[in-house]
Amino acid sequence: MTTKQLSLITATLLLSTHTYAEETLEEITIISANKTQQSIQETTSNVTVITSEEIKEKGYQNVAQAIAAQAGIQVATSGGLGQPTSFFVRGMSSGSVLVLIDGMRLNDPSTTNGTALLDTLTTYNIEQIEILKGGASSIWGSNASAGVINIITKEAKEGVHGSLGLSYGSYNTKGVDAALSYKDEKFSAQILASYLNSDSFSALAPRDSESDAYENKNANLKLGYAFDENNKVRLSYNKYKTSTDYDDPFSTNQADDDYSRATSDQTNTALDYDFTLDNYTALLHASKGEYEREYFTTGFFGDGKNVYKATLQEYAFINKYDYALGKVVLGLEYKEY
Repeated sequence: MTTKQLSLITATLLLSTHTYAEETLEEITIISANKTQQSIQETTSNVTVITSEEIKEKGYQNVAQAIAAQAGIQVATSGGLGQPTSFFVRGMSSGSVLVLIDGMRLNDPSTTNGTALLDTLTTYNIEQIEILKGGASSIWGSNASAGVINIITKEAKEGVHGSLGLSYGSYNTKGVDAALSYKDEKFSAQILASYLNSDSFSALAPRDSESDAYENKNANLKLGYAFDENNKVRLSYNKYKTSTDYDDPFSTNQADDDYSRATSDQTNTALDYDFTLDNYTALLHASKGEYEREYFTTGFFGDGKNVYKATLQEYAFINKYDYALGKVVLGLEYKEY
C-alpha cells in the first residue's frame, strides 16, 4: 500500500517571554515549535527541554526513561530493557505523537498506529530532547495531534575529538560508546556509535525462570559544509538494530518461552540545505526512512514469523521571515509512505 500526502504549512507567530527561576540558564534554542530554530523564550508553545547534562546526571539509558519523568507524560513498559513501550502525552496514545531525530521522522508506518519505538533509542549521542505538548498538526502533520518529541544529537566541536566509554550494570548489562569528530571553519564530521547488551529479566513470575535478553546497536553520522555564512548543507544518518527476547502470551509455557523474540532494523537518512539572508531563512529538506521488524512467535499452532516493512520519503521547503513583532513561516511538504 502506498500513501502520498501533500501539505501546506503556514504560521504567524508573535514573540513572548517565558518566566524562569532566578538562576541563570544557558540560551536554549528549539526547533519543535514551528520547524525553525528559535530561543525557547520566544515561543508561546508548551515546550520542555531535557538537556544532555540532565540525561547524564539522572542516568537515563533510553529516551523512554527520560520522557517518563516529565509532567503530562505516562510511559508503560512490559519488562526490562528493550521490551515494548507505550507512552501517552496528555492521555493521547503514542501514535498521536511525532518523534524526530535531527529532523528525521522515527514514527514507524508499519505499526498499527504509526508509533515510534522509543525502547530502541539510547541516550549516549543525544544533546537535547524537546517535548512539545499539545496539538501541532498544522505544522507537523497528523502524527502530531498530541505533540512532538524532537531529539537532537550532539554536534562536532572545533578541532579533533574522540572518546570511548565502557559501562556495566545489573543483569549483566554491558555498554560501549565511542565518538570521533572533526570541525574547522567550513567542514564538520562526526560519527557516534554505541552497543548495549543485557541478559535482563522476564516480565513474568518467577523472573529467574528465563531471562529476556536485549541487544542494541546504534550508529549516527553527521557531515556539514558551509559554503559561506549564508549557505550551508548537512547530511545526517542514523541506524538502529535491536534484538529482544520476549514471552509470547500464546505460548504454552510463557515463563520459560526461550523461542519468542523480535528484531528491528531502522535506517534514517536526511539531506538539508540552509539559506539565510538578513531576516529571511529557507530550508530544503529531503529524507528517507526504512523500517523492518520481525517477530518470531510460538503458540498452540506451532512456531512462526511475522515480518513488517515500510519506507517513508519526505521532502520539504520551509521559509521563515522575522519581523519586529514575531515571524511568518510558510512551507510546502510532500510525503510518500
